[in-house]
Amino acid sequence: MKEYRKKLRRQIKGMVLFLVVSVAVIVICGVSASKLDDNAHAASFVRGFQAGIFLVWAGASVYGIVSNVRALKDERKLRQRYIEAHDERAAAIQRESGRTAYVVGLGGLVTAGVAAGYFNITVFATLVAAAFFLAVTGAVTYRYFSGKM
Repeated sequence: MKEYRKKLRRQIKGMVLFLVVSVAVIVICGVSASKLDDNAHAASFVRGFQAGIFLVWAGASVYGIVSNVRALKDERKLRQRYIEAHDERAAAIQRESGRTAYVVGLGGLVTAGVAAGYFNITVFATLVAAAFFLAVTGAVTYRYFSGKM
C-alpha cells in the first residue's frame, strides 16, 4: 500500500502541473481572443474551443486532485481505490476496448481521408497524416510493450 500512496502523490503532482498549464492556456486564449478584430469570427471560435477544452481538463485535474487527496486521508477509500486499480477484469475490458477503439479509429480516419480526397486536398492530407500518426504510435507502443511484458 506504501507504493500505491507514492503513486497517488505522483499523480497529484502531475495533475497540479497540468492544472497550472491549463490555466495559463485559458488565460492566453482569453487575451488573444480579446485582441482579435470583429472580422475574426473563425479565430475567435477556435480560441473559445481551445479555452473550453482546457477548462474541462482543468476541472478533471481538480477532481482528480481532490479524489486522490481524500483517498490518501482515508484508509478505507485508499484500499477501495487500490482494489479498483488492480482489478483484472477491468484491466481486460480496458485492453479489449482500447484495441477495438484503435482499429475503429484508424479505419475511420482512413475512410474519411479517402472520402475527403474527392473534395479537399488539405482535409485529405490532414486525415491521412492523422491516420499515419495513429498507426505509427500503435506500432511503436506494441513493440515497446511486447518487449516489456
